[in-house]
Amino acid sequence: MKKIRGKRRYFRELWETVKSIKINPDNKEGYNYKHFHLDFYGYGNYSVKMRKEHITAHIELCKRLREQLSGHINSFQCWVTIDMDDASADAVYLHTENSTGNPFPNEFEGVNWDCGIPSFLTTVLDKDKYCIGHFFSEYGEAYIIKPKEKVE
Repeated sequence: MKKIRGKRRYFRELWETVKSIKINPDNKEGYNYKHFHLDFYGYGNYSVKMRKEHITAHIELCKRLREQLSGHINSFQCWVTIDMDDASADAVYLHTENSTGNPFPNEFEGVNWDCGIPSFLTTVLDKDKYCIGHFFSEYGEAYIIKPKEKVE
């Protein structure tokens, strides 16, 4: 694989992106599986260390979105999806009641919540704070990480 130059600057900008994303809590139409990809170029595929940093950024973004909405919207879901085959497909999802008619809350059908966790995820996640589920789709194998409790 080609060496990636400017990693320090790249990750500094990644964290600035996480800090700068704002959600409008007064959105009348709701959020219909709105999602944010932080690893557009799939750099997390290059090494476990880069993958962990991106997953940590996704989890932090999920936490920030929950904090932004906690005082404004009574019912919302926010979770992180980790694609095991392609880091560029990792995303933070936000879902509320919406005008498109998609069901809320998302029931996460087909997700096995009693699953083993890959070793690279155990070093990034606190199992006491997150529910971790595993599923297969037409796109491949993935994990869902969702917070267990309400925002403090």
